Amino acid sequence: TTDGGTVGCNPNLYPCGKVCLSLLGTWSGEPWKAGQSTILQILVSIQAMIFCDEPWCNEPGRENQAETLQSKEYSRGLRPHTIKAAMLDWMANKETVWSEVVRRHFEIHENEIVACVDEWIADMKKAPKLAPHFAYMGSYWAGGVLGGEDEVMSANSEVQDPALVARLKGALRELRAGGRTGQKE
Repeated sequence: TTDGGTVGCNPNLYPCGKVCLSLLGTWSGEPWKAGQSTILQILVSIQAMIFCDEPWCNEPGRENQAETLQSKEYSRGLRPHTIKAAMLDWMANKETVWSEVVRRHFEIHENEIVACVDEWIADMKKAPKLAPHFAYMGSYWAGGVLGGEDEVMSANSEVQDPALVARLKGALRELRAGGRTGQKE
């Protein structure tokens, strides 16, 4: 999700909702071939290109930048948005065709989700401070936000926000207990 058009969570997924994949004809590369291409190819492309550990590397010219500071910080900057828009908002929105699928997913994977968020917090605590030139993309700072006069601080510092993490863990407990997780913001 793009949190109401405010988050560009991947170079292939714009805040406006546009999905850029070659199979869809919205990205360079192998296009859809009538009679040959399948929906499975689109789903595999989405899984590989959008639901990946280092979306920074999806941008043309960055294919070989895995494990760089910029790639890691870009991913770190997406984490609070992942918690809010891709977890909390989905759990709170009970009135969709996907409600039961979402509820079961979070029920089944609660322990892994909590462990993942705890890993994000530990990772953030050891993350280096960034230089001020870091990663301006369009109207968004990818992975970093302006801090002091000549400082860029990680946007992911929100992941360490006890209120955000507590809200997620509370929502997972409520979901497990069969209760509502609150209203979508």
